[in-house]
Amino acid sequence: MKNSVDIQLLNLKLERLNDSAIKFSGINESVSFTFASSSGVLDVTGVEYELDGEKSLIDVPSVVPAIIGSGATKRSVFHFLDKQFAGNRGLRAGITIHGAESQWSSLPHDFELNLEEGFEEVFFYGLGSNAIPGAIQVGRGVWQDLSPVDECWFVGDRQSSIIPMGYHPIVGLPGTTVSYCWAYIAKHPHWEKVK
Repeated sequence: MKNSVDIQLLNLKLERLNDSAIKFSGINESVSFTFASSSGVLDVTGVEYELDGEKSLIDVPSVVPAIIGSGATKRSVFHFLDKQFAGNRGLRAGITIHGAESQWSSLPHDFELNLEEGFEEVFFYGLGSNAIPGAIQVGRGVWQDLSPVDECWFVGDRQSSIIPMGYHPIVGLPGTTVSYCWAYIAKHPHWEKVK
């Protein structure tokens, strides 16, 4: 299911709430992102976490990005929901923003190269460009049911994709700055991206 808006997997769901807000839902928990604009690079203004019906706001300015890669792979990764978040049951979510136009994300986390059944991850893209499409998503590994994937597909601003476990960089086309909100379910301790 590439280039859709709403996505429903076994344990992970992405829904577009309006032109400037999305919601990722996991098992009895969810996280909603609000953006300042309805197009371009994702500029997060609000993040709300809900667990068993209880809502709490995440202080956006207090989330410090990890700077990953260098040169053409340099990007800022904001972890809004990780294992340190109190009460969290496994939903992990954040945003990645590439450092400049036409860059690409580099290799995946080590655990993602040990292909396993049931890994669920979704990206929601915010592309700073008027070009259509604005980026290429690569997928080499396995889908959630262990069926193999080895392909590339175009993605546009405010579209979403299911992401396979394995190698899955995204490449901004000339003139495009890439950003994406991401969410996945950490069903096992070794699936944690933040140790």
